[in-house]
Amino acid sequence: MTDFAATRAAFHLPEGITYLDGNSLGPMPRGAADRVAAMMRDEWAQMLITGWTRAGWYEQPRRVGDRIARLIGAGPAEVVMGDTLSIKVFQAVSAALALNPGRRVILSDSGNFPSDLYVAQGLARVTGAELRVVAPQDVAAHITPDLAVLMLTEVDYRTGRRHDMAALTAAAHDAGALAVWDLAHSAGAVDVDLRAANADFAVGCSYKYLNGGPGAPAFIWVNPRHAEAAQPCLQGWMGHAAPFAFDPAYAPAPGIERMRVGTPPVIAMAALDAALDVWDGVDMAALRARSIQLTGAFIDRVGAACPALALATPRDPALRGSQVSLRHPQGHAVMQALIAQGIIGDFRAPDLMRFGFAPLFNGMDDVDRAVAVLAAILRDGSWDRPQFHQRGAVTNSTSAARLRKIVRENRFPSPPRSGRTGRVFIEQFVPQPSRFIRFSLILAALAGPAAAQPAGGPTPAPDPMPVELVTVARQPLTFDVSLTGTIEAQDSLALSFPQGGKIAAMLVDAGDRVAAGQALARLDPVQQEQARAAAEAALDAALASEAQAEQAARRADAMLRRGVGTRAGSDGARQALSAAAGQAERARIAVDQARRALADTQLISPQDAVVTARSGEPGQIVGAAQEILRLAALTGLEAVFQTPDSPQLDAAMGATVTLQPLDRPGATLTATVTEIAPLVDPATGAVTVRAVIPGETDTSLLGGAVRGSVHLPAGTGIVIPWTALTATGDLPAVWRVGADGRVAIAPVTVERFQTGAVILASGIEPGDIVVGEGAQMMYPGRPVVAGKVRP
Repeated sequence: MTDFAATRAAFHLPEGITYLDGNSLGPMPRGAADRVAAMMRDEWAQMLITGWTRAGWYEQPRRVGDRIARLIGAGPAEVVMGDTLSIKVFQAVSAALALNPGRRVILSDSGNFPSDLYVAQGLARVTGAELRVVAPQDVAAHITPDLAVLMLTEVDYRTGRRHDMAALTAAAHDAGALAVWDLAHSAGAVDVDLRAANADFAVGCSYKYLNGGPGAPAFIWVNPRHAEAAQPCLQGWMGHAAPFAFDPAYAPAPGIERMRVGTPPVIAMAALDAALDVWDGVDMAALRARSIQLTGAFIDRVGAACPALALATPRDPALRGSQVSLRHPQGHAVMQALIAQGIIGDFRAPDLMRFGFAPLFNGMDDVDRAVAVLAAILRDGSWDRPQFHQRGAVTNSTSAARLRKIVRENRFPSPPRSGRTGRVFIEQFVPQPSRFIRFSLILAALAGPAAAQPAGGPTPAPDPMPVELVTVARQPLTFDVSLTGTIEAQDSLALSFPQGGKIAAMLVDAGDRVAAGQALARLDPVQQEQARAAAEAALDAALASEAQAEQAARRADAMLRRGVGTRAGSDGARQALSAAAGQAERARIAVDQARRALADTQLISPQDAVVTARSGEPGQIVGAAQEILRLAALTGLEAVFQTPDSPQLDAAMGATVTLQPLDRPGATLTATVTEIAPLVDPATGAVTVRAVIPGETDTSLLGGAVRGSVHLPAGTGIVIPWTALTATGDLPAVWRVGADGRVAIAPVTVERFQTGAVILASGIEPGDIVVGEGAQMMYPGRPVVAGKVRP
């Protein structure tokens, strides 16, 4: 029976912290620091380079891989460590493609981690493959007979939804495809059994539930039936059959060793090795049962205590991993408020709060505390404090963050002043108000709210001054976003030859429409034809040798049965047959590769499309993966914008965008926002927004500049005209009219500015009456009346 109290005690968990982010980075095992220190002190310092043999650094990737193998349902010598997860994804998918010649479709889902999709996009670009991405629930329906590789992450990093690995792998195999699984959110969290699922390849990271530490290396598993045939596209010296022979020609190492690339991260792997000590004696079935218990309790208790939250994770334990994701329109702020009280989860745009439950160190006390604090934060609204809406440099530009800080702290920062007392150049802090408004604020600052009465004793009360009177009301707010971008194809593809050579013919030009399967360009095939002939001749010879070896093995077995042969003779014949069979298999692979290389001298359109660019010409020498043509699919168009990041953009998903193509005056199109990139360009503070133009297939629009506008709901708020805004000292203010018709200064909190109006967060209430136009001529106690402002 697994002692989870003992596993919890094996980690450094800071006092007062409930850590529910082990699905992003596991905590440090107590033994890791000593293990790394000992490695550096006793091995690196004392053994120097001899540590590769004396300390076993060279064998470390496979030795540590064997320890992980038990946790994912793999066998000894089937898992190897090294490099990053993206590199291992590249190796696995490229090897799977090579094992399935004649097919070029890679299928994945929109819940896959973006890096996996980026890798597949790159492979598609250099190999001519096609990447298809569908919704997670639609994967099974899109496993078609043309599929080469099914590439999925078992547990969705956003929602925690879990794929049925065995069922989908079987469906892929039935269609003649191979299955590659990413176990980033599975290994150490759920009961993975790769052999039982009959998967083909699997990869994963070790810094999440396995607790290997930031930057810990990734792992790769290859089903033993593929181990000797898999040819990694990314080949490195550590994966060579004899790495220290330094042969310039690559020869793959046997089995899983060929999946090694570069020099392993020995220090990082020492920390991971220590982390795996905690797993000794852990029963994976018990781990899964505890995961279901923790996540189920959290789901039930949040549902009862926090009705404002929407559950994004499946309730069925069979359909979820070991995390729970909840939706809230201001999920980022709520999560920041939780972190401030020691409940550490994380956030994924646009509205997902993720809570990872790692059974090794999380318990029911963590569930109880997290739910209690979450419910309190939602009940008292403390998540809405300004500091919790701030985002880091990755998600917000500096200038936008500075402006929000100014208006949310209820004051303007102390600005530079001129020689005249009280003159405040606040325009550098307010986003471009009109000159009239700037003058009004300067005048108000000069006069001050407490201007003295004229000397010489009491004066007659002035007549009420006609001014614009504004009755304050709470109004629906919108956030108006103006966008500038270009019209692009929803699916665009850069085509290149997977091998270098001399272009023999270019069969299409820019603007041409092409059909799926149509030849677009050809390389001179002389060398490939010669290579195919040589490979086929070598295969014939290898098959003849295999046949001879098989006959010899049968004769040796027969002689042994009659008592005139020896066991050694029979074993030797069988070994010779195995070697001949291996040689024949390698020859078959060589023929497949040669035939594929010959086929690859033709550039084929993967789908119906229009040629948008041509960069190759007959007679031109081109390199492998050098772009020759660019195609735009005829499936639809989209507008692509780069726009400054803002929290309000979170509400833009699904919003309608009105488009105006700049080269077609008067024309308008309608689009729907389908994607808001999760990452922000740190240099520009901009995010990419994509909006699909439904039903539009006019390819003459491609590449054209376009303006877009979208109006997003932003709740309700108190809105006053710009003319009502004045100042008291350095603070924004308005003139509020009392029941006696006289004005008094009222400091206000500015939420934000919009064209012609100011949105206030506090300071006045609905029903109050304030001075609009004419505010610049007020002083405390001045009587006013509604009327036309006199110049």
